Amino acid sequence: MLVRKIDKQWRVTALLDWEFAFVGSYLMDMGMMLRYAHKLPACYERSFIDGLKSTGQELPDTWKQSAKLMDLLCLLNLLYYNPLNQRPRINRDLVSLLEDTVTYFRSFDAGSSR
Repeated sequence: MLVRKIDKQWRVTALLDWEFAFVGSYLMDMGMMLRYAHKLPACYERSFIDGLKSTGQELPDTWKQSAKLMDLLCLLNLLYYNPLNQRPRINRDLVSLLEDTVTYFRSFDAGSSR
């Protein structure tokens, strides 16, 4: 928790979550954030991207493919630690996400809604 003195009072100015802290590409965070976007209304992804762009962040034309590739690494890691015989529902969900990513990978570009 970060605090700052404002008008003679200490106020919380930020909360930091170190669980996934690392030095790497923002595209990995995007991949995780949009992992289930295909199951949500289109406004979910669109609003997220619009919000990101409103900060001045420029996205490469292949941002979605890059984010999906980064998320593939996360999904494979999760799959390793969630074997079918121990966590069947999580495992099946991960396999479904992996299959979806591989099946639709070529359609992931800046203009796609998938």
